Amino acid sequence: MESKAMMKKIAVFTLFAFCLSACGIKGSLDTAPPMWGKAKKEYEAKKQQEQQQEQSNQTEK
Repeated sequence: MESKAMMKKIAVFTLFAFCLSACGIKGSLDTAPPMWGKAKKEYEAKKQQEQQQEQSNQTEK
């Protein structure tokens, strides 16, 4: 009786692991931006500077 229960648990776990591995993002993952503090302010300033530089590069072309 215990072996049937154990086999059922193994089968459910294997199915769960298979389904879980099938979903997700393909390719490399990006690091999430900082959420608070000095690091967030620096990140936002850097992004804004990059956007301004990108816009100026587009107008030069």
